[in-house]
Amino acid sequence: MFSICLTHDIEALEHPYSSLKGLVKGFTQDRSRKLALDYVMGKESARRNPYDTFERIIELEREYNARSTFFASPTTSKKNTELVQTIRDRGWEVALHGTHESFLLASTLWKQKAVIEQALGTKVYGIRHHRLDLRIPRTFELQRICGFSYDSSFFPPRYGQKRLHRPFLAVEGLLEIPLAFMDSDFSEMTLTRFGGLDKAWARIEAILEEFRANEGVCTVLWHPHAFYDEKNDYHKIHYGSFEKFAHLYEKILEYGSRNGARMCSCNEISEGWSRTKERFW
Repeated sequence: MFSICLTHDIEALEHPYSSLKGLVKGFTQDRSRKLALDYVMGKESARRNPYDTFERIIELEREYNARSTFFASPTTSKKNTELVQTIRDRGWEVALHGTHESFLLASTLWKQKAVIEQALGTKVYGIRHHRLDLRIPRTFELQRICGFSYDSSFFPPRYGQKRLHRPFLAVEGLLEIPLAFMDSDFSEMTLTRFGGLDKAWARIEAILEEFRANEGVCTVLWHPHAFYDEKNDYHKIHYGSFEKFAHLYEKILEYGSRNGARMCSCNEISEGWSRTKERFW
């Protein structure tokens, strides 16, 4: 069955200028100096948090009867704890977004998994490492030892391989759900290199068609800040390459709905494999 596996990496929660370090950085860069001043002066458009898009994502997916996985960074802040609990309570999956060192150190991976599990009050089944860090096969072995059921850090084009249409057993007991594409793959397409939004969508649609023809699992990564208000000054300065990316994501959902795709979380894919050992795995 053709599936579109929907994922989002939570890499930041606070407004970039909410810390002294971020504010100083804003003032030292010509393109953002005025925006940093507007933030200090309390201007509403500068104060809006570009990472706070979770309600928009969930409501959009709910509209298309879809569910996704949010890979959350392992912080103990009250805001992070409340966020992952809210996502869980809505019926969406929360998994671990491991930091740089976690892909090589079992002790760090254990601790980071425990942070998210404590916040959720339930077991965490999956992981994706920040920047898709992997050292194969060591990272897979560490993930298995730490009790993960699946990983979704493997991105074949990054490793010089063709896209994989189906998940595979990375090591005994650990399923790899490889990425097919992510928002940043098309950032330049929405500007000048490939001729704009229509060309970006044509490329995305071609990839989706490829997975549909192969009855595969097309895993998509769309970062929360890609759903931010494009008319806002902060977005124009820092995320101009993500113009219309929320629109592209909705077109992916529309495509899946129109073509009878199962639009689901990583854990739903993993559970389906564990339960039935579906024929294409």
